[in-house]
Amino acid sequence: MKDIIWFIHVPRTGGRSILFYLKENEKNYQLYYDRHNKPTKQKYFELKNAGNLKIITSLRCPVEHTISLYSLSTAGTKHKWHGLASKHSFSEWIRLMPDINNYYCNFFSSSDLSAIEGLKMCDYICNTKTLTKDMNDFAKKLNMPSFNFNTNAFPKPQATEEDIKYIKKIREKDYELLNLIGFNINPDKI
Repeated sequence: MKDIIWFIHVPRTGGRSILFYLKENEKNYQLYYDRHNKPTKQKYFELKNAGNLKIITSLRCPVEHTISLYSLSTAGTKHKWHGLASKHSFSEWIRLMPDINNYYCNFFSSSDLSAIEGLKMCDYICNTKTLTKDMNDFAKKLNMPSFNFNTNAFPKPQATEEDIKYIKKIREKDYELLNLIGFNINPDKI
């Protein structure tokens, strides 16, 4: 059976760096990448039956993630949230964007999968803060070359204490989800 790596790309968590790395080393396995689509049980069983499946994703602190989503939205005119982000400050944007509320919970749940089930099926969950280390641990297990994360950071807005409190409130379920899977973040620090 062939090794299959299913990369679940959560936007603004180092995913493009992971994807480029996986594509460069694809001769060692078959890569399945479905851009920004939610995981489903159907896809899981389909890939599991096709080979030796390893599932990888990356996450980051929800406050940092929200700031990064805004930065990307203001920088890219093609981004679906650019219109709103370009017309509003960060403080206004987070209050106008229902799509960022509990983003991870929404991203990992589907019609046949709860968010916790979606994350628990992942063999490797990388943290953006420790992405080079996490990816090198993953690479070592699969006899792949080393990985080096180079951030392509956009200018970041200044988040006020009120903004941070608001983000923690609207992403409260995300924090609960990350705690359930033992994801190493301290929600009081960004």
